Amino acid sequence: MMKRLMSILLMLCVILTLLPATTLADTNNDANYYDEDVTWLGTTTEYQKTLKGFFDAGLRKVSVGKKYGLVEQSGAFVVQPIYDNIEAYYLHKERSETKSTNQNKKTESIFVGGYTQATRNGKMGLLDMKGKEVIPCNYDAVGLPSEGICRIVKKTNGKTYLGFWSLTKGKEIVAPNKYVLPSGYENLGDPEGGTIYGFYMPDIGENRIAVAFDFYDGYALVPTGKVVNVTEECTNNRDSRKRTLVYAQIIDKSGKEVLKGGPYPFNINPATTRDYPQAGAYMVYDQFSTKKIRMKMDTGGEVIYKSHLESGIVGPKSILVTAQYHGGIWGNSAVGWYPPGAQMKLIPELSLALTYKCGYEGIKESAAQWGVINFSNKVIIPFGSSQSLNYDSENKVILADLLKPIYKPNGSKIAGTADRATYDIVNGYIIFGKTSKEAGTLVDTNGYILSPKKIMAIKTGKTYSIESIKGSACTTVSVKDTLWIRKNNKWGLVNVSGKTILPFEYEDINVSSWEEKTKPYALVKKNGKWGMVDATGKVLLACNYKSISWGEDGYYNIQDYTTGKYGIFNFNTSKITTPCSLPGAINTKEFLEEGWGNIGGTVPINVGNSLNALFDMDIGQQVTSTYLVMKPSSRGLFYNTYNDYFGADGRIVFNRAEDDTNYTLVVKDGKVGSINISRLKINGKLPTTTYVKPKPEPINAKFYIVAYPENRMYLIGDGFDVKGLIVHYQDENGVRSIIDNSKLKFYTSGTVELTQGRAFTTSGVKTVEVRYKDKKVDTFDVRVLKETKSSIVTNGEYYMKILGKYIYPVMANGTYWLELSDKKPEKPFAIKLVNYIEDRGPAYTIHYNGRAIGQPSSKNGAQLQSAALTHTWRINKYTSFCTIRDYGNQKLLVNASGEKSANGTKVIVWSHTGSAPEHGKVVFIPAK
Repeated sequence: MMKRLMSILLMLCVILTLLPATTLADTNNDANYYDEDVTWLGTTTEYQKTLKGFFDAGLRKVSVGKKYGLVEQSGAFVVQPIYDNIEAYYLHKERSETKSTNQNKKTESIFVGGYTQATRNGKMGLLDMKGKEVIPCNYDAVGLPSEGICRIVKKTNGKTYLGFWSLTKGKEIVAPNKYVLPSGYENLGDPEGGTIYGFYMPDIGENRIAVAFDFYDGYALVPTGKVVNVTEECTNNRDSRKRTLVYAQIIDKSGKEVLKGGPYPFNINPATTRDYPQAGAYMVYDQFSTKKIRMKMDTGGEVIYKSHLESGIVGPKSILVTAQYHGGIWGNSAVGWYPPGAQMKLIPELSLALTYKCGYEGIKESAAQWGVINFSNKVIIPFGSSQSLNYDSENKVILADLLKPIYKPNGSKIAGTADRATYDIVNGYIIFGKTSKEAGTLVDTNGYILSPKKIMAIKTGKTYSIESIKGSACTTVSVKDTLWIRKNNKWGLVNVSGKTILPFEYEDINVSSWEEKTKPYALVKKNGKWGMVDATGKVLLACNYKSISWGEDGYYNIQDYTTGKYGIFNFNTSKITTPCSLPGAINTKEFLEEGWGNIGGTVPINVGNSLNALFDMDIGQQVTSTYLVMKPSSRGLFYNTYNDYFGADGRIVFNRAEDDTNYTLVVKDGKVGSINISRLKINGKLPTTTYVKPKPEPINAKFYIVAYPENRMYLIGDGFDVKGLIVHYQDENGVRSIIDNSKLKFYTSGTVELTQGRAFTTSGVKTVEVRYKDKKVDTFDVRVLKETKSSIVTNGEYYMKILGKYIYPVMANGTYWLELSDKKPEKPFAIKLVNYIEDRGPAYTIHYNGRAIGQPSSKNGAQLQSAALTHTWRINKYTSFCTIRDYGNQKLLVNASGEKSANGTKVIVWSHTGSAPEHGKVVFIPAK
């Protein structure tokens, strides 16, 4: 018996040794993954930037199959992969036209304000940063919180119902079965919500634009489902306008309706932009009126509206101001007339409203007048006191036009403010320059205030005299109570009391960021060089630079005055992190618009000749090898030519066999590794199969021609030229390097070597073979024409004349327009032969200052101008002149309009066959 038992035990031991190690590891309930499934990359020190950009609050959105979850750095699922999607939907201030603007962030950004929407089984809910489903996935849409309350939406029987969920109470305060969105406005129930066209929406911060029917100032406007369509009827049918009145209520945070006697209508498609109708517990309501508005036109005749909308104010105590205000009739006879409405602006904190008011019978054009009423309909600021009025909530005053006073909420005027130089109050101050009694403008074309005399602190009314400085111009005041003043054509920094902080020694300033609330600064120029100072007068950058330009996330490009090379100044740390050693600016707005941009201070750069790499602006070093492509991916990574993914530290995170959507990073014992998401513990279980890591497809070492020589069209006798040729060598890792052209050899006809400058002796198409160390790289074709230099315009720079006048480019609205002038252009035109077709002749491009010259259309009279796309022209050379024709339609001849030679005569194309007329003969003058 004992022998039999021993045999069984031995067999069990053998079987256990044959089982996969991973199956045994499953007994460790604390493990989130098998260590052998991880590709360990390095230490957390080496991956600091990568981890910061890769995880949002320590979490990463991942997918398993077609489901999404949230995983943390330990590899543990905080949110199991059970959701159809996890994404924060909102309208971004700078990208409000884009839906779901949280997508395509440069770093992982799952949460907004600590929350994100999640969809499960086609229904949406809300998750917090701990992964808790704080709003269950029971709704067709859920909005991000506004004042702790989320919109919730359900769609039933073709209607979209709006409700609300309180995060504080953890329940619905309004079920989505009562308030229905009006037809045509169902998109306002989308997860990100939306704005109503024609309304200014409140600002809720966090880079978010307010959306309709969210909570603001403790209350929310809600549509009740009742909709009435009306027509503002004009006696001429052309100007009749259809309007939609949506009946609405206002609810508080308990879900209670607060408007007594409601709902009340508001015009959801106003004729002109107005404030959102709800402000706190108050609402602007619109009422249809059949009172006639009769307006006398300045040119004679009348415009009569037989019906229109009027506005009033309603609040918790029912109607406060009966609908009676309107803005008359606006427009003109050419484009049409319309009633603009009262455009009321409510100020609940002061129980005031700004509104238009207009009469009814025999009013004139532009008869509407601004005024201020209180919620008892008492006039606080008389109508007609100003052409415009606006409320400054920061300083709690009402702004009128320039040359008009600023008003206190009680309607009293703040003495002397009619002579302020700018409309707005900046950082609590206004500045007095030229008075209303003096001739001339108050502000120059650069926005500088002329002849500054004194400063007033608007909240206290205290004034500070700076007239003794005798400055000719000044800026606005910063949050540090300082401003720049120009004196004897030099700028200096002073405080509001007139004390000089920085001497008057700067010949120019750039104050585009001077009015910022946090870290305001100015660029200053001294002795022809630029520097940077903050609003206290602290020198951030000495005046040593040729240029200082904006950079993303506080990384500014600085350009050395002598060498012209670029470096980086980190505005956040006030340190130069990269000395001026780079050939170009690396963190500019133009790069960002092209899909570039930095992640954690690391940015893709072009290192020349079609090679790209990652550059760490914090340490001033290139941190990767060079590739043909290096660009930001979404969510905290970059990718190269072969879709290897890099972190901001410049290290590969996932190789090209590891799709970034199927892999994540894990951190353990100070080490960082990558792992396939399917190898993590999901729903409490580790995988039971052995994992086979994918191997990337090999990259073949290869040569590439990435740019052909600039000149591939020759005449007999011209010398071969490799200028512009770029050849790359790519190794087995996809890393590219430049092959020096001096190490390349070129052959035609197999055995004839083409050296730099060797003359072509026969015409025709020549195939040029490029070789490196006797190995073929690739080929390209060149064409040698039969024409001689005496019969064809050769490549070069030329000035051009017609009828003895220069063809002159005039810049207007960002476009060069060609016309005749006595003046010689500042630069010559660049003429380049780009093609030759036997039955069509030579084809050329014409450029000025790097911009292609083309024609906007093929119509007679089209004026030549700069264009985005290169245009081709046929240029024929004669003994004493040339002709220029459109290459695609060679009947179109370039000529001087109207056969005239006066300055300003347009250079156009006109259909003309046969010999060229005098005003179509163009004389080419070499620039040498």
